[in-house]
Amino acid sequence: MKTNKWVKWVAGLGGVTLFTAFLQLVDSSEMDQQKTNSSPTATAEKNNETMRQREQELMSLDWNEGNWDVQYSNEVITLTPKGQSSGLPPSENRTRRS
Repeated sequence: MKTNKWVKWVAGLGGVTLFTAFLQLVDSSEMDQQKTNSSPTATAEKNNETMRQREQELMSLDWNEGNWDVQYSNEVITLTPKGQSSGLPPSENRTRRS
């Protein structure tokens, strides 16, 4: 009976060890593929490019305060460029759900 018990323990520990080794092998191969597919310099260049595009987009906007109509209410501040209507009726004439 005691030998049966030891055989079960050895088989169990061996199985856990083999399973752990297999998972580490799979994980390391996935990490190697990720390293070869995306290098840090390519990612940094991509981030820099998107930041440059966003910066140019923001700089192209008209930021002068005099070019905006500002409407205040209790819950909402509405900014519309001068000379353009928002297409919505004034907030006093609308219900909350409209």
